[in-house]
Amino acid sequence: ADTSEVLPRGWLIGFAAACMLTAFLWFSCVSLVMASGPVRRRYARISKWLDKVFGVFFMGVGVKLALSKMSAS
Repeated sequence: ADTSEVLPRGWLIGFAAACMLTAFLWFSCVSLVMASGPVRRRYARISKWLDKVFGVFFMGVGVKLALSKMSAS
């Protein structure tokens, strides 16, 4: 069904505005927390390890995805 038949346009605009406001508030809070001294220092200490761990993780996901696409062909 077309969304205009399900919800009035005002509700859709309100929902979109609420989603944007929620995202703005969330990322504002995250940036304030990450900018605080203790969190920034701790992240600086562990960032190299985090990069390595997530790099290996995403390479594994990529290999799994590539292998699954090859077997599906």
